[in-house]
This record gives sequence, C-alpha cells and structure tokens, in this order.
Amino acid sequence: MASIKLFGIRHHGAGSSRRLLEALKQYQPDVLAIELPAESSQLLTHIQHPEVKAPIAFLYYNTNHPDQSIYLPLASFSPEYQAIQFATLQQIPCVPIDLPAGVSLVSSNFKNDPEADLTKYQKRITRDPIAFLAKQAGYTDSERWWETHFEQWTDHEKLFDIIQDFMTELRHQSIGMDDEETLIREQYMRQCLRKLLKKKYKRIAVVCGAWHGPVLTQEFIEKQTNDELKKLQSHPIACCIIPWSYKNMSLNNGYSAGIVSPIWHEALFKNPKMAASNFLVHAMHQMRNEGAELSPASAIEAERLANMLALLRQIPFPGIDELLESCLTVFNIGNSESLELLKEKLLCGSIQGSVDLGDDALPFIRIFKSLLKRLRLNRFWMEDGPQILELDLRKEKHLEISRFLNYTQLFHLNWAREKALETQALGNFHEHWQFEWKADMEITLVRIALYGNTLKEAARKFIGIELEKNIPWFRLADYLVHALKADFPEILPLLSNKIESIIISHTDVLQLSSLIRPLLSGLEYGSIHKMDTLFIKNVLDKLLPKLLINLPDAVKFIDNERSLKMLEVIPVIQLFFDKFKQHEFADLWKEQRLIMVHDALTHPRLQGKLWYVLLERQEIPWIKFVEFMKFQFSQSSDIPKSALWFEGFLHNQTVFYLMHPEILECLDDWIQSLDESHFNSYLPLMRRVFESVAVSEKRRILNQLKQKTISLESGAAFKIKLDAKRQKLLEGLLAKI
Repeated sequence: MASIKLFGIRHHGAGSSRRLLEALKQYQPDVLAIELPAESSQLLTHIQHPEVKAPIAFLYYNTNHPDQSIYLPLASFSPEYQAIQFATLQQIPCVPIDLPAGVSLVSSNFKNDPEADLTKYQKRITRDPIAFLAKQAGYTDSERWWETHFEQWTDHEKLFDIIQDFMTELRHQSIGMDDEETLIREQYMRQCLRKLLKKKYKRIAVVCGAWHGPVLTQEFIEKQTNDELKKLQSHPIACCIIPWSYKNMSLNNGYSAGIVSPIWHEALFKNPKMAASNFLVHAMHQMRNEGAELSPASAIEAERLANMLALLRQIPFPGIDELLESCLTVFNIGNSESLELLKEKLLCGSIQGSVDLGDDALPFIRIFKSLLKRLRLNRFWMEDGPQILELDLRKEKHLEISRFLNYTQLFHLNWAREKALETQALGNFHEHWQFEWKADMEITLVRIALYGNTLKEAARKFIGIELEKNIPWFRLADYLVHALKADFPEILPLLSNKIESIIISHTDVLQLSSLIRPLLSGLEYGSIHKMDTLFIKNVLDKLLPKLLINLPDAVKFIDNERSLKMLEVIPVIQLFFDKFKQHEFADLWKEQRLIMVHDALTHPRLQGKLWYVLLERQEIPWIKFVEFMKFQFSQSSDIPKSALWFEGFLHNQTVFYLMHPEILECLDDWIQSLDESHFNSYLPLMRRVFESVAVSEKRRILNQLKQKTISLESGAAFKIKLDAKRQKLLEGLLAKI
C-alpha cells in the first residue's frame, strides 16, 4: 500500500538541505513530489546540464506580457535543489505538485478573504508562522530563531517530525485558515498527491514548505472528500532557467523568502563544523581586498571571540550575528558604519550562477544574442576586462552597431560605454566604445527581457515605466538622444511629450539647463547618425526661450551654495550658441547676458563668469573691463563680493586675462589692502582659484611680477614689491613642480 512521508523544509535553509538528504537516503522513496509550479517538469532535467551552475532561478512568465512573471531562486544549499539532485541520481521521478504559475499570475483568482473572521492573534500566525514561533520564544528575529534551533540540529530523524508537530499546532490554532491563494495551492497539491497514491508508487516523499505539511499528510488527504478546486483562469506560460546571484538571494535586497547571508548558509551546508572558520576566512579575504592588513591570527582570534559570544548568549554555535560582531572588533574595522559598507560583500560575496541562455531563453534574449552574433559583438559579451571598439559611422555596418549599442544605453545595461575622443584627428564620424562585461549582466539582461518579447516592445515598456518615476531631467534628454541614435522613433513621442510638459510647468533654470547638453549632442551629430532631429529642435524651441527669460531673475538673491551650482548653467548655454551662432534665440541670449552682467543684484560669482564670457568673445571693450575690475577691487568695494567675483571670473578658465600689467596691479593692490582677518579668510579661496591654473601660467605670472620689480628700479609708473624670501620659495616650488 502506498504511503506518504512529509519533509517540511525552510526555503534556502542549509541545515534543512543536509538533513533532508540524510532523511531521503533513509526513507528510499520511489517518487519525489516537490513544491514547485506544475510547469516545472521540463526544467528539472536541465539542472543537470554541465553549463548550469547554481545559484539559478526558475522563471515563469506570461508569453503575451513577459513583465507578468514569477521567479524561484535556488542555491546549491537550497533543499529543493538538493531534492531534485537526489531524484536524478536515484533515477526516480520528480513531480512538481504546486499550482501552475499561469494560474498564480491571475490575481482575480484570489479575491476572497478566508481570513476575515480570524482574530489578530490568529492572523499573526498565518502571516508568518516562523516569526510567530520566534516571538513566542523571546526572539525578535525569526531567521535567528530558526537558525539557532533548527539549522544546526544534528538529528535528522526527529527534526522533520518536530517541525510537523509545530506546524500542526499552529494550523489548529488558526482553524486551518490562510489567504485564498495558499488554500487553493494546498488543494491543488492534495489533488496531485491523490493521483500519485493511485499509481504504483509505494513510498512517496513530499518536499514542501513546513507550513503546508499538516494539510498534505495522507490522513488529511483521505478526510478531504470534498476538495474540488473552483474554476480558475490561467495565462499562457513559458518557463526557463536563468542565472542568479547570492546578492539577489539576500533578504536585504527585497527578496521576501531570502536569507541574511547566503555565504554563511553555504558554509553551513558544506561543512557545519568548519562553517565559522570558513566564513571568517572569506571575510578576511574581503577585508584584504579593501586594503586592510590582516594576518591569519586575526581570523583565529575572531573565531574565538564568536564562540565566546555564543556561549554568553547561551546558544550552541555562533551564528551570523556573532561572526559579524567579531569581525567588527578583531579586524578593527573602526565602527558599525564602516561595517555597513562591507556588509554586502561579507554576507553575499560575488557568487554568481551561470546558465547558457540559449534556445530556451526569453524571446528578447534570443533576439539580443542573435544580434550580438550578427554584428560580431559576441566577442565582447562574457569577456573579462575592458576592451575598445572603434567605429566609423560612414560604414553602414558600423552605423548599425552604433545604433544597437545606443539601444543598450536606454536600459542602463552598462556593458558598453561611449568614450569621448581624445583627438579630433579622425573626424566626427568616429566613435569609440569601451566594453566591460560583468557576470551579473546576464541577470540584468533577463530583467530587461521581462519588459517585452521584442526590442521595440521592451524599450517602449521600460521607458514608459521610467517616465512615471521621479528621475533627473537630464536623463530624459539622454533617453531622447539615445532613442534617436538607436533609430527607435516609436518611443520619441513619449519622451518629447514628457520633456515638453516639464518645460511648461517648471521654471527652475538649474534643472532646465541640464537638458541642453544631451540635446545639443543629438542635434550636433544627428546627420552623422542619419537620424531625424526634428524632435530635438521642437524641444529646444520650447526650452530655450523659457530658460533665457527666467535666467536674469534666477541669478539674483541666491546664496553662495546655489551660485556654485549655477556656475555650470552659463557655460552650457553659451556652448549651445557657440555651436549654433545663427540660432533664432542667439540675439536674446546676448541681450540677457548684458542685462545680467550690469545688474548690481546679479550674484558676484555669476557676474564674474559673465564678464569672462563676454571678454573672451570680444563682445565688450577691453578698456571697460579694466575699468570695471579696478572698481571691483578698489578698497572701497565689498571685499567678500570682490573675492566671489574673482572666483567666478576664473571658474574653469585660464588666467590669460591676468597677464595684463594693469590687471596684475589691480589684483595686487586689492590683496595688499586686505587686513589680516580678511586675508586669512580669503586665502583659501585664492588657493582654490589658482589650484586649477597650469604651472606654466603660474610661472608666467611670477615672471611678470619680477619684470615689474625691475621696472620699479628704472622708474616704472606703478610699484609691485616681492618679498625676497617668498620669491625664492615660490621659484623653488615651481622648479620642483
């Protein structure tokens, strides 16, 4: 007569995996039923493929809408993974018995609320039974309680019976209620088990979450005479295996069924007696990679401290909390904030699974990989280390490659990055792309694939979702330019409408100006990429007048912190009109600059910047500049204002205009007029201003000053005195540089 043996496990529990294997070997089932969606049958045999390396995930997705999906991660220490491996080695059937994923993805199947009449006490049980038990035992962390009492348990024969007893009592207290989806899933699993009982199998092993165990026993199944499922809707489903990582399995990364430290669970699974030692060795390697100097004795001392902490807390073995605390103390990280920066590396490492995303992959991935092959870019995919590709956009093949690479930029794939050309010798028709592939990009590719089955569908869906977020405005302009360069006109209306609505409803010139640089790039090189720049021109026609009209008011009555940010606005607008001198708004820009430069309320930093712009383009007479500067640095002027003006004037510029003798005299007189308190206050500012000045320019200034000293001896019209000791010190420093 057939019999059922229940093995209630904790998902990703290393201890559960080890004891499950021992228990299965002892029970010797002739069929293994496992809590996986019914569509999983085709995936179970693929796990044994040589190219599949855990951690992995089973992915189930709606073939019509791939963004509707379910993924089930599995690591080498996951009980389900080990159960599948056991069934394969023993050559016994492995049968998935959970509700089909196509049904689970239809939310309308689960509208009822069977828990409506439960008390708060009962709902705490059904929402998280493990957390409920942990709280009853005095623990605030359910993972900690489970690990302490079950993960390091050594007697596999009694463990599963004890877990079953726990869950049976909890199910009794919650009167068998749960959310409707869970109850329907359990109904479906019972139906599957009934079918197995009717077959020739004698020993049926059931591997499922511990909570389900009490309602899947043979006795319970036989009592449920009226156990028919209600009519359920379903989506068409496809499934595949995808690579996963320990980082994505971590509870800290939003995976509700995750664990705190996959690295720790792996150590527990491989060798529980040496788990603490292995974890601390891993931690020491991570710390050394961060530049810490640690000896092997440090790991020994850390393990000794972890054991003492476990003893003080009356637990049999140190857990992840004790190990992290010992790392903090013995490795001399410094403080808990420093540990937080390293915690992800300590808890998750860089462990990454691998799967050949081939013919069974999502449609988007198949298209993506085929394009890599056709464009001969597959040599850059899954290749370690940065590599460079030079493109000549006059060649049709190279233009097609550029379009594809710009397409990847829409999704922040970060596999290919366009490098700015160091020289224009090759002309504007050339692009340099740098490739740097990382293992987690396969996971990123899968996530992109869930936006749609085709390149256009995925891009349209992704950009649509991005536009609903509060993203930086410049990124919108970047999206627009990349879409144009990628020759994806389908998403241009979405982007241009969003940008235009922002321009209409906002007046912040700092934000508005951030749109110019990427739009300028698209407009400037549009013909090279053979793209229609009409969308960009339409956006700029609305952006520029709004920006220019609001700018004079935006540079008044602002604090010094905002003025530093505003220093980037003027150059970016000027850059645009330098490129397009005949633009219809060029005259308006000239008028606004003159208004701002002569307005006493303009912030001095920005006023100084505007003077430089006008002087560099010879749009203001030199004599007027000299007169204004003499006035600006006269003793009667406001010293802080003069210092800020000077900083703005030289912001990201050369000191070419300081070479004029009258300017040097004016600046020198101003510095000499400062009293000690003002001099000490503005010396850091002067140092900051001249820090970016080239050494050759500094030498020229010094030589100019020396010449004026010589002129003094021959009866020069003005005097500049240099302290002999300081002059010698300066010359020595310049010589060393």
